[in-house]
Amino acid sequence: MKSATRLLPLFLALVAVSTAKAGGVKASAIEYGTISSAVAQVLEEAHYSQHPLNEDVSRQFLTDYLEDLDADHLYFSRPDVEKILSDHAATLGKDVLAGRLGAAYDIFDLYKKRVNERVDKINLLIKNESFDFASDRTAELMRDHSPWPASDAEADQIWRDRIEGELLDEKLNGTALDDCKQTALSRYLQMRSELQRESKKDAMAILLNSLARAYDPHSEYLRKQDLDDLDSDMRLSMVGIGVVIETQGRYTRIVSLLPGSPAAADGRLKVNDRIAAIAKGDGEFVDIAGMSVDHVLALIRGKQGTRVRLKVIPARSTDASERKEVVLVSRNIDLIDEEAKAEVIERLAPDGKKERLGWITLPSFYGDPEQPNGRSLTRDVRALVLRLKRENVAGMVLDLRNNPGGELEEAVGVGGLFLGPVPIVQEKDRAGKIYVSKADGRQLYDGPLVVVTDHLTASAAELLASALQDYGRAVIVGGHYPTFGKGSVQTVVELGEVIRGVSTKESDQLGALQLTIAKFYRVNGQSTQLRGLTADVQLPSPEDLPAEGESGMKNPLQYDETKPVIALTKTAFAAHPLPLAQLKELSTKRTASQQEFIYLNEDLDRERKKEEANRISLNENLRRTERDQEKAREKEREAARKLTARLDETILRIKPRDVRAKSPSVASKAGEKQSAAAPVTDASPSSTTKPPDVIRAEALNILSDLVRFSSKKADPGERLVENSTARLDRHVKAP
Repeated sequence: MKSATRLLPLFLALVAVSTAKAGGVKASAIEYGTISSAVAQVLEEAHYSQHPLNEDVSRQFLTDYLEDLDADHLYFSRPDVEKILSDHAATLGKDVLAGRLGAAYDIFDLYKKRVNERVDKINLLIKNESFDFASDRTAELMRDHSPWPASDAEADQIWRDRIEGELLDEKLNGTALDDCKQTALSRYLQMRSELQRESKKDAMAILLNSLARAYDPHSEYLRKQDLDDLDSDMRLSMVGIGVVIETQGRYTRIVSLLPGSPAAADGRLKVNDRIAAIAKGDGEFVDIAGMSVDHVLALIRGKQGTRVRLKVIPARSTDASERKEVVLVSRNIDLIDEEAKAEVIERLAPDGKKERLGWITLPSFYGDPEQPNGRSLTRDVRALVLRLKRENVAGMVLDLRNNPGGELEEAVGVGGLFLGPVPIVQEKDRAGKIYVSKADGRQLYDGPLVVVTDHLTASAAELLASALQDYGRAVIVGGHYPTFGKGSVQTVVELGEVIRGVSTKESDQLGALQLTIAKFYRVNGQSTQLRGLTADVQLPSPEDLPAEGESGMKNPLQYDETKPVIALTKTAFAAHPLPLAQLKELSTKRTASQQEFIYLNEDLDRERKKEEANRISLNENLRRTERDQEKAREKEREAARKLTARLDETILRIKPRDVRAKSPSVASKAGEKQSAAAPVTDASPSSTTKPPDVIRAEALNILSDLVRFSSKKADPGERLVENSTARLDRHVKAP
């Protein structure tokens, strides 16, 4: 990112750690204390927040370290935690700054001891206790916000409920009780064995991550292995199934899906799904509960063509017995599959005539600023927009859902295609200096524009959507929750560049620090940090559950504002304000009676209630009844979809490489049948009954309304309401 490169000399000049300061260099390797001291100094002197590692930060750091070790508050007791905080909260920061890690190692050893003691108790519980699953008791689902147990007796009861719940999960999946017990016991014995093998180096990595994240959630310590993985992600291709994971308590959570990967193309895996077990080929499933990320990755990875089978608990399920099996095949993930894509959608407008609309999907803001002719999202979107204009589309949609961001320069470049040469984003460094990024070149498309976002739209994607909203250039369509709210800039500081007196070989082993060095601001002066972007037209969305955005993370940077960079009321776009109130009214009328939105609202209401309760029944009959009701509900919906689904859309799919190809078909006039990308119609109703993409369908409806409002021949709003209402019973089947 150019912004990170611009600020790189600033902190390298601020921080230069001498190895002699922390006790010198061993012949074979750098002392862990030297690495820790370097990380602490870089955070103190170069992090955006400018916080010294004082007692307040030290206390937060220690609290985070305890929670990183014991995320579900199950192994430490409250007396353990209170004593640790009393002994070390005021001094741990100073100790790490000075390269003294004795206290951190002692805490890690105590954690290993408590796990060992608990697994011994679990062993006795599973072997000696009888479980009939007939009580009216419940078990707590998530304990990350619950207090640590005050006594051994309280901890024993928490664990008894937890183990009974795990056994019932397995039994509901058709496993005999004796086998359920063996599976659970093996899981905890394996976890203990893996933990006992962890070394001081592992403890240091956890500690330094806790320290970095005490400053903000996007700063983190990267081991050499993490750096290697990061380098692999940035290469032109890699082999795998394309899931990014992290451990979350008992389970491994899917953080993201790599665009263009087998997992993304398959469509069944979702962000926040939990992986319960993994198998390769026709082998037996391996229960991965409690495994380290490194161990899980070793099970997932394989040569090209390897079949990987996953047992997955859906993201929104509070019942861990609800599992689906997903089979994927590892392959070469070429980052060209991550490219933006476009579609020309032909469908019936409310007046019964055909309309042609354009849809551009932006999976991420990719680009290679170091290579003049490297990959560029801006160049790809330019080609797609020109092609859509040749296809005579009446309006366009930019789909930014699940877009994690990427290169700031690409967000600015894409913004310029729709806005022209205007400021797109502001950036403030730790010294308070403001940099304004302005788009170059002329406006390429000035027609009706809709931007679709969700709660996972983040960083550069939020900045592009914000600029289009601030100038009044596009209608933003999203969920009831705002976008992610990541308004900060990170760079990677390799510790070999900071620590003096190390050899090249030693430097390679030191790892790095991902460091937050700046914040982003919209052209109106507001920050996207923490608050994200609120949509103009808000729809019920599968992402309409909290805690996944920046505000759900620990220690986020706070929201603030700076001066507007331009008088938005005096721009060319201000002369033609968007009809947001009318569009919202029309959309509300449609979604209130559209069956798929009714289903979605019902699901969200059930999920919110389950999350609020945070308990699950230990009664087998009740759980089976609930599962039967869920299956019956889905069966009823599938039957309804088969009756109502229609082939309402014809789609021409276009990729940048199709547009760039030197083929006569690419240069064909709009409307001709020949194309580098063949027309594709949706599958027939009998071939699939999966839930349609209702957000997509409604975004197209909103774009249709916007097109007619923008037309000089548009009828009054009353006519539009009438026409839109006539559409309510039409089921638009999206791909």
